[in-house]
Amino acid sequence: MKKRIMGAAAAVMMLASLTACGTKEPSKAISEITKAVVDSGIKFPEMIEVNQKNFEIKYEIGDDVYSDFSVYWTTGADADEVCIIKAKENKAEDVKKAVEGRKQAQMDVFESYAPEQYDKLKNSEVKTEGDYVYWVCTEDDSKAEDTLLSYFK
Repeated sequence: MKKRIMGAAAAVMMLASLTACGTKEPSKAISEITKAVVDSGIKFPEMIEVNQKNFEIKYEIGDDVYSDFSVYWTTGADADEVCIIKAKENKAEDVKKAVEGRKQAQMDVFESYAPEQYDKLKNSEVKTEGDYVYWVCTEDDSKAEDTLLSYFK
């Protein structure tokens, strides 16, 4: 009997350790990560940190699908944006759809009057890292993403 219990306990521990490996947690708070991207040397227009009310309105998202967020966007007529959202369990797809909706809304705004900003948006991608959904729209998305992902290693 004792061997069975020990075997079952070992199996549960192994399964738990394998499951934990699938979800990467960042080494810093996501607000620090978005700030690090903004401060990474990429040329940004003036950027501001977005409050919860504006975030929920512009992303058309409710706190039923996310547990944390950090967004910086421009104060002017540029499309630059840095976004990380931690989705609640099993809600990453819902969050990703909301971020893609925000991206599309921005594309709709910039398409007719700022083609260079529209192209910047069009070339940006919404991605996931475990339970985290992120989107960077910058002059150098590759550098922004490398900076962001360096905190998930």
